[in-house]
Amino acid sequence: MKSFFNRICLGGLACILGAGALSGCGFSSVMRLSVGACVQVPPTTSAYSLETVSCSRPHQAEVIALPTVAGANFPEATQLEADARRECELAFRSYVGIPAEDSALDLLWLAPSRESWERGDRQIVCLAAANGQQTLRGSIHDSAY
Repeated sequence: MKSFFNRICLGGLACILGAGALSGCGFSSVMRLSVGACVQVPPTTSAYSLETVSCSRPHQAEVIALPTVAGANFPEATQLEADARRECELAFRSYVGIPAEDSALDLLWLAPSRESWERGDRQIVCLAAANGQQTLRGSIHDSAY
């Protein structure tokens, strides 16, 4: 079984470092990503923005879903983790075409921090990512990769 990774983001504190379109190169706030965007995985466990690249160029991951966390209060860490895992696993199967545990790809997600939650961030960013130092070229949508 593959290992899954999670990343915590500070989406509500998003600072756009570039104005590139999702189909081109640039940076996009984690709160302004779209499903199908190809991105580079941030090297840290927090991110305000992700580098976006054309899917025809080498990239590390693709946004596969943007589920919203329900509720008025910031969830406990274990609940947020469980919700993110569940939502992203379901999205992975639907978007890639096979379950994450059967795929050569990794499943990652970025979830709101307490600070970004207070600024209105309720979005989880689900990512299908290449393993280790590998890269992807083209979209992984319906690829069964």
